[in-house]
Amino acid sequence: MTYTKMFLAGELYNLLIIGNPGTGKSYLCAGTIKEVKEKGISVGFLTTGQLLSMFKTTYRKGAAKSEEDIFRDIKRIGLLVLDDVGSEAIGGNDDWRKGMLFQIVCDGAYLFTERAI
Repeated sequence: MTYTKMFLAGELYNLLIIGNPGTGKSYLCAGTIKEVKEKGISVGFLTTGQLLSMFKTTYRKGAAKSEEDIFRDIKRIGLLVLDDVGSEAIGGNDDWRKGMLFQIVCDGAYLFTERAI
């Protein structure tokens, strides 16, 4: 797994794995997760739907966490693996979802920009 070896060597960048359902994308990620965790690096594994739901809970009155809290929590993770990217686009506010995913994965002002699959 070239990405895993490069990641562990400190060559950090995002990776996007694309393919039809059932082709082994999550399985490949599981191998990377296992190897990275064995080196003592923290890993977060969520579907994009789960992650976006976490942000939505911050908008409720009296929410225990704010958006900033969740961004801070994610930033502490050594490697973030988002599964089922694209499935979150079904129904609802697609612009909000796209904006949040951009902030999570691409906007270095909020998070790391090199450690997401």
